[in-house]
Amino acid sequence: MAPSNSKIAGARLQQIQRVMEESSRRPFIRAYGKADLEAIMHIVSFGPRLLSLSARIPRAPLTYTSQDETTQKANPLQCRVTAHSAAATEPANTIVPLIFALPYVILHPEYTFVLDNGHGDCVGYCVAAPCSTTYLERYKSEYLPTLDRSLYPPPPPSPGAVAGNEIERTGKNGDVAGALLQRLYYPDESVLHSKWPGLLEDYPAHLHIDILPEYQGHGGGKRLIEALMAKLQADRVRGIHLMKSGESNGAEIFYGRMGFERYPIIMDGGESGEIGRKTGGGVCMVQKSC
Repeated sequence: MAPSNSKIAGARLQQIQRVMEESSRRPFIRAYGKADLEAIMHIVSFGPRLLSLSARIPRAPLTYTSQDETTQKANPLQCRVTAHSAAATEPANTIVPLIFALPYVILHPEYTFVLDNGHGDCVGYCVAAPCSTTYLERYKSEYLPTLDRSLYPPPPPSPGAVAGNEIERTGKNGDVAGALLQRLYYPDESVLHSKWPGLLEDYPAHLHIDILPEYQGHGGGKRLIEALMAKLQADRVRGIHLMKSGESNGAEIFYGRMGFERYPIIMDGGESGEIGRKTGGGVCMVQKSC
């Protein structure tokens, strides 16, 4: 017996409803919320949970204290997913998000944008500081004191160390954790680029962006950058810079499509002969925002 027209119509309606429901759950960009902290740390790096001292568990290799409830709990898993392979082992793997994610969501949550998978989950993010000089001041006075130095004691300063691109430059066989701890506690040159004062004069903001591998290549990165640039323009921030791995040609192509270009100065003393390339291999890219 053939199905009735009403049953066919009902089945088609259900199919349409399912399609509409699924389409409404496509990835989209939204503002950062406190509930996203754990996911952002997960994107930057796999690893144990970050917990406040009041909630420490034995397996957690990192704890910190903070009065801001957004820092009470985080999972550095996401940061490690996209971290350089040389930082795949502990303790380097846990240090990565302490540099490239956590301070930004604490100090500048208004410049943090989230790629939502359509189900409320953060699967990518973009963080930024609108003024690198102010960011460094707040990093030292507000962020560093929250870290538990008994677990990650500050190393002695190494004034001669090459700043920036620590993971790639040190490599898998070097002391990546030691290089990252230098960056964590002594970030001045990595943030200020003091040899090139014109950089921060024209491009005072800087950013970091990460997306889970399975969500890359579908336009999420483009929309994250667009959201950030709109915020910078609204706040009349002159320009923005970023440091990318010298090994990643794909990243340079992506940023080029988003309007970034290499900083038009040779930054490694002529070693490479390339504009924008710093000592250590990293490449600086810039874009005017207003």
